[in-house]
Amino acid sequence: PTSTVFEKTGVGKTLAFSRSLQTSSDASVPIQEVTSEDQGKYRCAGTVQGRRLTRTMQLVVAKIIQSKKK
Repeated sequence: PTSTVFEKTGVGKTLAFSRSLQTSSDASVPIQEVTSEDQGKYRCAGTVQGRRLTRTMQLVVAKIIQSKKK
């Protein structure tokens, strides 16, 4: 893909990422760590073989709380 853009919808903020992080031709972006503020809808768009493709996804963040063993 060329002209790849990742953005959080409703915010209008393009996310910064490094192309050097991509290890495959699918233009995936690895995420190391997220916070509850990252939760929401995201859109990615790019051009593949001259066609513009757009996908929207929902990121859900859950916090794992360990209970004390008795």
